[in-house]
Amino acid sequence: LASSENALEITIGSGVYMEKTVLAAAKLTSKTPTILARSLFRQLFNSDEMKRHSLFGRTCNANKSAEIYPSVDGIKRDALIEYCLTAYNLKPPSHSCKRGQVNEYVVQKTRIIDSLNKLLREQIAKA
Repeated sequence: LASSENALEITIGSGVYMEKTVLAAAKLTSKTPTILARSLFRQLFNSDEMKRHSLFGRTCNANKSAEIYPSVDGIKRDALIEYCLTAYNLKPPSHSCKRGQVNEYVVQKTRIIDSLNKLLREQIAKA
């Protein structure tokens, strides 16, 4: 990972940096990639960025008539998700994976996305 004295690029080539101490503290207190993602998301995005935004800027499947909120910064979002998966040594499935075989990377990525979506919905409800 690219780094400076106090900051670390969380995913190579993303241009997204966070303080090393923040990353270390979050990792120490997080038992799962999902908990790590929520913790770092709150650090990476301020409350104004979280209010009135969604994770991907798409319509809600459960409520098609609900207001569509713009996406949070996609580069920061994707770098954060990838960092959290990498921090737990999870790698994308290879082409040699058999069809129908469950890959822990995919499972954890889905959990992270669901959790971050819920976090943003909670922020919208507070607004």
